[in-house]
Amino acid sequence: MPELHVGLDYRPVALAPDSGIGRQARALISALSLLPGVRLTLYSDGPARFLRDRVVRQPERATTLAGVRRPWRRLWWEHRWLPAILAEDRVDLFVSTANCGLPGPLRHPMKRVAWVHDLFPVTLPDQYPSARARLLYGSYYRHAYRRMGEWADEVVTPSRYTAGECERLYPRLRGRTRVIPNLVRLTHRRVREPMDLPERFWLTVGSNEPRKNLPFFVQAWLCAGEGVPPLVVVGGDIPAPLREAAGQRLIHLHGLSDARLGELYRRAERLWQPSLAEGFGLPVVEALAAGTPVAVAEGSALDEVAPPTAPRFPPRDGAALVNLMHRLAAAGRGPEEDAESLRAWAARYDELAYLKRVGAWLEAHR
Repeated sequence: MPELHVGLDYRPVALAPDSGIGRQARALISALSLLPGVRLTLYSDGPARFLRDRVVRQPERATTLAGVRRPWRRLWWEHRWLPAILAEDRVDLFVSTANCGLPGPLRHPMKRVAWVHDLFPVTLPDQYPSARARLLYGSYYRHAYRRMGEWADEVVTPSRYTAGECERLYPRLRGRTRVIPNLVRLTHRRVREPMDLPERFWLTVGSNEPRKNLPFFVQAWLCAGEGVPPLVVVGGDIPAPLREAAGQRLIHLHGLSDARLGELYRRAERLWQPSLAEGFGLPVVEALAAGTPVAVAEGSALDEVAPPTAPRFPPRDGAALVNLMHRLAAAGRGPEEDAESLRAWAARYDELAYLKRVGAWLEAHR
């Protein structure tokens, strides 16, 4: 078997190793390291990082972690430094793991693959925290995604939804997309210390991004009244009036370890995912892997990662959401939501399934 020299953008790991994109980049690195006939080289910027005794290749004058995020630094790294070093290293295949940021113009023949988790920086401009950020980072992302649409030999996405969005926005990519669902770690060690939680509660896990739709969901939960279980929110930002109105029935947690988050998944009566848009929907699969049923918003990748029998609701229809809350609070877990069936559904995203998919993808590029 001829050796394939694969280069990979390590910046998401250097910037935020425990973020969603950082964790998936680490998963891809681990999978490529296990496959025969692969020589893997990692490329980054910022402070030196190490992985299994492998030094990451980076500029002689690497920037700070904060500097890595700046659009002008990204453009210099992607369009000047990286093409030169890839030619020097004679890389056969380069993988961008940060949604976009392909190297070019190239200085020697090679294939370029973009691992695109989502397109929200260009499709949801209201996600930026300020007008300045929208101007600076929005301009960078529009440029970087446009170059991806022109240069990518292939785009890999975690869902059919994201693949469809790539082909819709960048017609040249039609027929060049592949779906490899994210790796989801299905087991966490048990938490020994007790967690002060109600005996019965619902759970939602997210971030501060507007697309997560958290204030809308909490408002609907408040309207549902005390006939529904208390709510535990992990991450996100809840407006003060909603926190005050909820009182002790709402528990807001931040910065949990994987073990403590896994304990929440196991003990929750149900996970709710009210997002307006998701490129994959990691908390949904993590909850299912714990044997916990889910209820998800309609649309985007949530349609794919949740079982067909999972309750669904329109993400902007408060009355429909309140009605569903009342129904599920009264009915509890349905007969199709037994823990074993839910875990079996989640197993399609485990380590073995992921390794097989990455192996098949790589064989197509030999």
